Parts: sequence; structure tokens; C-alpha cells
Amino acid sequence: MNIKCNPLCIAIFIFISFLMTITLSSAQEAFLLDNKSPTYEAISQKAIDITDELTLEATIRADAMPVSGGRILDKSQPGTQRGFMLDTFPGKSLRFLNNKGMCEYDAKLPSDTWSHVAAVYSVSRRIMKLYLNGREVANLDGGEFPLMQINKLPMCIGCDPEGGNKFQGQILRAAIYHRALTAQEIAERAVNRQAKSPAGVVGEWVFSAKPDKTIRPSAGTVALQRSSKQMYTQFDGIIGGETVPPEKPLSLWYSRPASSWTEAQPIGNGRLGGMVFGGIDTERIQLNEGTFWSGGPYNPARSNIAADLAEARRLVFAGKYGEASNIVNTKLLGQ
Repeated sequence: MNIKCNPLCIAIFIFISFLMTITLSSAQEAFLLDNKSPTYEAISQKAIDITDELTLEATIRADAMPVSGGRILDKSQPGTQRGFMLDTFPGKSLRFLNNKGMCEYDAKLPSDTWSHVAAVYSVSRRIMKLYLNGREVANLDGGEFPLMQINKLPMCIGCDPEGGNKFQGQILRAAIYHRALTAQEIAERAVNRQAKSPAGVVGEWVFSAKPDKTIRPSAGTVALQRSSKQMYTQFDGIIGGETVPPEKPLSLWYSRPASSWTEAQPIGNGRLGGMVFGGIDTERIQLNEGTFWSGGPYNPARSNIAADLAEARRLVFAGKYGEASNIVNTKLLGQ
């Protein structure tokens, strides 16, 4: 049987297959960011203490997030505009923040395709802009363009410097520049992930599905380190073989560290408690103490109650239990 195929259809089919292969490959190679994923940061250093000109860049896929959104790149003091930050507030929008103000765009970032996002700031050129997939989408102009403020916080990927406001989705690339990239440079970066890093790059990082503790820059000099702020225990080893569990009864026996609070083991005496995660590289014990909830230490005993106690006893012996109970509840119980 002979089958004739249109060469144009064949070419289109090959091209679509090529695109699908790239998409699937990128999705598998990218780093998944969620509440359990390890967090990475560039430690505070002169190279990222940028005040005058800055570009932040990332290639991301954004899953559903709460209104508070998630941080993409963040070197700002939480609750302030000291430093700089690129995030998705509100929800899956885009926001670029520093002490100039907030440059915002209702991006509706998709979860099924990659988005190239960039933020640019320049004091001398009076620029504060957001770009999405190579296109300028927001511009905060007018007023003063102050120097950005320096802080001693690290620059975090996918969360704030305290480990909160975690981005939900995937990240393929990220970069920071000590220069305001031009619109043409950003457009070229958006369509060509293999493009050479422009001048002024401080650090550019390519993320794999399972990054090492240190992510070396593909360009620039600043490396990323796995942060100790993550809310779970990271284990880099390989669990293999078998060991004999304890023979004693009621022994707790696990083959890996706890990965969340609900898997950790509680210890304590009722007032002071802890959750033991069983880390290998580093241990984590989450502590709790009774007066965090009830207030500072104090003496709950009432003073000068001898007369009230005697009156309560007299009423009990007289069969007036209601009146006795009222005195006990109002005058004898601890404060």
C-alpha cells in the first residue's frame, strides 16, 4: 500500500514534535518550587548590594498561589521597601518593588507555558519597568528615582529572606545584573534561552530538577547556596540496603528524616515541647513553650484568701452549695 504525504504537513508535524520535546524536556529539567522544596540564596555581599542600576530576570511557570503571591527574586526587608524584589503579588500577577515604589502588572501568569519575566531600574535613566515575554508591560515614571537601599539580607530565590511567601511553580533560569538591560536585550533573552549573558551580569543560574547544595553561576561570579530556612529536612544521601530494627518493643524506626511537621516526632513535658525531624546533614528541632500562648511567667495564686476560704467552708457545711460555689469561682481560683 502506498501512502502519499504532503511535505508541508510532514514539516509542520516535525516542528510541533520538536517544540513538544523542548517543552517536556524543560519541564523535567526545571526546579519545582513549593512549600516543601529547598530554598536557595545568594549570601549578602558587595556584588548584590546594588543601588543605582539593576535588572532581575527569570524564566518561570506559575502554579496557583494565594493573593499574597510568591517571591521570584527577593532581597528586600519583609514589610518594607528597603532593597528590591520581584514577585507575583497579587496571586499570579507581577510586581517589582524598591524604595521608589511598586511597578505592577496583572500578568495572569500561566502554569502550562514558560514565562520570561524581567524588572529594570535605573536612577540616571529614570526607569522602573516590568517586562513579560520580551514585551514592556508596566512603567512607573514620574517623581524621584532614589538610590535603592542596601540591607544585610541575602537575595532569595522563590521565597522571602525569612523563608515565607514561597513561589509555587517551576523555575528554569534566573539572573541579576548590575545594569539596566535595554528593551532589545530583554526581548532577545526572552526568545533565546541559550543567548550569551549580556554585560553587567552579577550571577545567572540554570536550575535542574534536583540542584546541588551549591548552584554555580553559568555567568557572573555569585553562587547560590541552599538556605537553612526551609521548613523541612533536606537529605542528599542515597538510602540503600537494610538494617535490623531495634528489638526493644515500642521503638520508633524510620528510613529517612521527616519531610514535614506532621512527620516529625514530638517530645516535651506539656510546658516545653519540640518536634524532632531527624536530619542527617543538619538536625532540626522545632520548639514551643507554654508562655508563647498564655503570656509571660506570672504567679497565678491569689493572696489574702483565708477569710473567703473560711466563708466557703461555712456555706458548704450549711448546705448552701450554690453560694459556696460562687465564692470559690470568683475569689479562690487562680488568676
